[in-house]
Amino acid sequence: MDKDPYIRGVAIKLLADKKEKEALPAAINALNDKERFVKIMALEALDKIADKDSIPALLNLLENQESYISLEAALLLYKLGAQTEAKTKLLKLIYDPQNYVQEEAINSLGKLGVKEAIPELRKCLTPNNSLRIHAAMALGRLNATESIPELLAMMERENSYSLYYVISCTATLGITQEITPILIKKMNGPTLGAQYASIRALGDFKVKQVVPDLIKLLNDPNDLIRSEAAEALGKIGEPEAIPELKKLLADIDGRNVRKTAQEALRQLGVPDNEIEDAKKK
Repeated sequence: MDKDPYIRGVAIKLLADKKEKEALPAAINALNDKERFVKIMALEALDKIADKDSIPALLNLLENQESYISLEAALLLYKLGAQTEAKTKLLKLIYDPQNYVQEEAINSLGKLGVKEAIPELRKCLTPNNSLRIHAAMALGRLNATESIPELLAMMERENSYSLYYVISCTATLGITQEITPILIKKMNGPTLGAQYASIRALGDFKVKQVVPDLIKLLNDPNDLIRSEAAEALGKIGEPEAIPELKKLLADIDGRNVRKTAQEALRQLGVPDNEIEDAKKK
């Protein structure tokens, strides 16, 4: 065995890449290596090999190991069919001391469709909980309709661009109508991040009732808001926005504003020659 952990790790990976018969026992043995890098390479190799004979060794990694190693072992076990053990570990990792491990565990529970995680994820939606955005997104993936009251309350509280991620997950739960009043209030609110996120979402949802408000925002002093309002109007597709969008083609503060306005006009069916003429005025 080479003394250099980098050499040991790369050697295991190469064996797996080349599908050598020694790859499986070598990778299983490397799970006991004292070096973190070697263990990570071994896990990557076992993921590539995808042999259920590695399950007992992977189960041993679930306890008394660095959290990240346990997380990767749990995800691999899930793929290999040991789902009960994997889910149990992932649920525990929601409360791991390391924030990035918590986030990865929550994201994985959502992606894997682990419904048992819903009660624990709902607990993460409280104010100032650093995991609340990840938990909200996971609940959206899990179609957790029972979490709608908490998600709506969370939307009312959020005043940063993170609001957009909460909006995205609530939309998957089929409550676009319920969240529209919140978005309209945030769109006209004082906080830039929430305003930006709300405008984008209202455009995504094609909410026609906000067209007059969006037209007003084309004159907002902030070029990001002007640009986002123009993009939203293009998505919604109401021709009443065309005259004001044409004025943005001469916006002196932002090249991106002019570009977005031009694209919005195209989405509204304005011919290129008419757009070019408007630029000259």
